[in-house]
Amino acid sequence: MKCKNILFIGLVGCFVSIQPIHGQFVTKRLASLAKTTGVVLSDSLKAIKPLDIDSAYHFRNHPLHIKTDNEGAICHIGYSLFGSRIRQANPSVVYDFIERYMLELDLAGSKQQIESRLKLDNVICKGNPKMMIVSDNKDEVLMIDNRTCHKYLVQWQRGDNYLTLEFNADCQLITGANDKELEDILTNKIKRISQGRYCENDYLLIVDRYGYAKDSVRFCRQDIVSLLEEECDGSFLHYKNNHEDVFFSINRDLGYVHLVNFKLTEARLVPYIPIYDAPDSFIHQIVPPMKENDDGADNGNKLVQFVLEKIIQNIQKTN
Repeated sequence: MKCKNILFIGLVGCFVSIQPIHGQFVTKRLASLAKTTGVVLSDSLKAIKPLDIDSAYHFRNHPLHIKTDNEGAICHIGYSLFGSRIRQANPSVVYDFIERYMLELDLAGSKQQIESRLKLDNVICKGNPKMMIVSDNKDEVLMIDNRTCHKYLVQWQRGDNYLTLEFNADCQLITGANDKELEDILTNKIKRISQGRYCENDYLLIVDRYGYAKDSVRFCRQDIVSLLEEECDGSFLHYKNNHEDVFFSINRDLGYVHLVNFKLTEARLVPYIPIYDAPDSFIHQIVPPMKENDDGADNGNKLVQFVLEKIIQNIQKTN
């Protein structure tokens, strides 16, 4: 496949590169949902960043929930099913996923088409999704069982209707973004942070992307670490030698790992490595459970090399 090496120099080039990939939408899927449901934000609403609109828009007589990110791009469209109180009491990535997925299943059409979609997404569903949309949320009960890094089991009751959903902690499924879109989102964040910044000991950061494509940008080491730690819930630094070390950052809720291989003047980032189908023993080798007075130095170079080889093998299989 064709390889790309792009060195971003100057604010003009950076400005062009950080525009939302699908206009005012973070993903192609959201652009399609907006077109189908007739969602169009006014200029006054676009000026509010970020934005959270609940029940101002309707589709098929049901209220919609819409969000925009800090850049003003729409990052969520779904049926309005969960209020702020339940979200704040028990934060989870599941709420937005269910709201969007219920809308997508409603648009799927016939029962056979819904079953085909569920099978394609590897989602086990028991109950009638459409009945949950029209049900009164009085006496609502929602239980989310998170098998960390691997699976979710959702048990949901609204009125007399009951639904269970079982699905992988798969970042692409939960966010509705494909691998390329996820990489675009992260790369755009990197470019925004790098604009106008200068660091004496900055790196040439190379982002390895699917399809053997690459992006390159000058970036400070601490900015790389801070950015990845911001969207993840755990990180670990493996020291290889005086000239090289490897940084892992894990998002257990969305089932992925970011890897950065730091050398003297160059850093190579492999983002969004899926781990939801990896055994716990392997995950703990990447980002082990923290122990008191454990800085990870005793894991040794063999462990780092083992992990790198496994990840490279997984990437090659994917491609």
